[in-house]
Amino acid sequence: MSSENDCPVCGSAAPREAPFCPHCGLSQFLFAPVRQGLGSAAERPDPPLLPEVMAAAGPALLETNGPGALAHPSRFPSQGSGSPRAGRRATPISELPALPPLEGDDPRRALRVEVDLLYSLGRQMGLDLGAAESRIRSAVAADDLLGFDSVRRELFVQEAAALAERLEGALARGQELRALLGTETPDAELDGAREALGRGNLLGSFRVLRIAEEGLDTLEEEWETVRVLALEAELLVETIRELGGDPSPAQGPLEAARKYARAGDRAAAEPLLARALLALWHVVAPLLRGQVVDLTARLEGMERSGESTLPARHALHAMAGELRAHNFGGAVVAWRRARDAAGGLRGEPKPALPAR
Repeated sequence: MSSENDCPVCGSAAPREAPFCPHCGLSQFLFAPVRQGLGSAAERPDPPLLPEVMAAAGPALLETNGPGALAHPSRFPSQGSGSPRAGRRATPISELPALPPLEGDDPRRALRVEVDLLYSLGRQMGLDLGAAESRIRSAVAADDLLGFDSVRRELFVQEAAALAERLEGALARGQELRALLGTETPDAELDGAREALGRGNLLGSFRVLRIAEEGLDTLEEEWETVRVLALEAELLVETIRELGGDPSPAQGPLEAARKYARAGDRAAAEPLLARALLALWHVVAPLLRGQVVDLTARLEGMERSGESTLPARHALHAMAGELRAHNFGGAVVAWRRARDAAGGLRGEPKPALPAR
């Protein structure tokens, strides 16, 4: 049976006199608010700052912007150099490969075969080959050896550049996955695709790269929840620091969740990350409160002078909606939009809640 001294994040018993949970590092002064925030939807109180945001938003608008768009981030957040798996950094692809020499004794036939292969590869890659199609038809009609050679070079450069860009993206995805997870990424396939591209073997590079991308897709799908939560947590930590605060009272659970993720334990990482977000919000909300009050005053002044405040009001309405849904990362994104629409950050950052 749990007691008031049990950590609401990890469930460990914490001595009453201990300033932090001995297991996950959550500050004792956050135990009570985090425990309240973990209740059922009917029982838990509104998150801190919601009343002030609703007041700042003003009357309901006819149209509102969408949510903060953190539900499906396109990339994993950077986890910094402290990650033990962040050492394998992707080297940028600085040069395109040279065009390989033709094989066989019949240059005309070799060119026709090569152009056919490159055209087929370009179609598989989804490239726009409209210009090449007309030039190929002209070369066929005239049996033009120089025309075939020109098309071959053009297709090779176009497809090599597209493959290099696509490989760069896959290498970056693999690096970001390694920074967060303990799960192995398809490094052998990525290395093979890069090596084949360097030799000018575009078809071989494309085939291996496609296998690597499928592996990355699977990993990202399996770890999507951890991915989203980690990105939100990083955003809250960044915001706390931007406003002059100290995230350390709530950062212990975040670090513990990262360790579970790097160990490949998704089931343990997800709930810790969700509770770390709740704790981080209780640190960032006091810092944002003064900013929201200042923003309200600015909007009122803008309206008195005849300036439009609709973009900021829309963003504040979106922020209130995110807070009602306990989507704290989305709330911060919406606040940043409102702040920027009203002229950016002003005033001295307000102090964070003291640890006690």
